[in-house]
Amino acid sequence: MAINVKDNQKDSLKIEILNSENTLAGALTQEMWNDKNTKVSGYNVKHSLADNPVLIVKGKDAKNILLDSISRYVKRNKEFLSEFKKSIK
Repeated sequence: MAINVKDNQKDSLKIEILNSENTLAGALTQEMWNDKNTKVSGYNVKHSLADNPVLIVKGKDAKNILLDSISRYVKRNKEFLSEFKKSIK
């Protein structure tokens, strides 16, 4: 997976997530709405089988909105993994 930064401004960020499907973009979009500074959060895919998702975030300090959202998402997935491992013993 790689990232192509399409637009990088203080209050706006647009990145293309290369070699990824919609699942990651959708999850991050949802997580960004948990940040009170988010004004816009979404993603666009021209064709689901041929194109990469482009993630868009607008709000006060867009980069930090995305970074914080990724951290929360990773933490939640680690917690899920831990609980799953406990439940299948």
